[in-house]
Amino acid sequence: MVYNAYEFKMVKVNELKAKANEPEIAAALAMEALKGELREKAVVMTLNTKLRITGVFTVSIGTLDTSLIHSRDVFRGAISQNAAAVILAHNRPSGDPHPSESDKAVTNKLMQAGEILGIKFLDHLIIGDETFYSIVAQKEMPLPCDV
Repeated sequence: MVYNAYEFKMVKVNELKAKANEPEIAAALAMEALKGELREKAVVMTLNTKLRITGVFTVSIGTLDTSLIHSRDVFRGAISQNAAAVILAHNRPSGDPHPSESDKAVTNKLMQAGEILGIKFLDHLIIGDETFYSIVAQKEMPLPCDV
């Protein structure tokens, strides 16, 4: 019998020591990761039980105004790292960080997926021109339980 075998490998490119217990801290890291992007790009930050950021993974690179974000891509890195929680962030090349209806729908879908997987979905940050919008801080979604 012939079958395909695959190996998932992560490569550590640098060490993070940040604790993302406030949206501003996670947003600062996301701003750095998304700086200079001309297209929408989404990254997910994985966190341990102490809310220390353990990884940053690119999950989508889109077009000028759209990025396709899927649950399996958001949680792939988190599962491989045994992460306790994730924070999603994506940039807006237009500079306007206010969420669209699509952003809110994706957020709700990811919260549900996180519940099923046992990984807390803590926030969805939208990065604009030197500013950000936290869907949790703006009470667009319920505050997550403790990790």
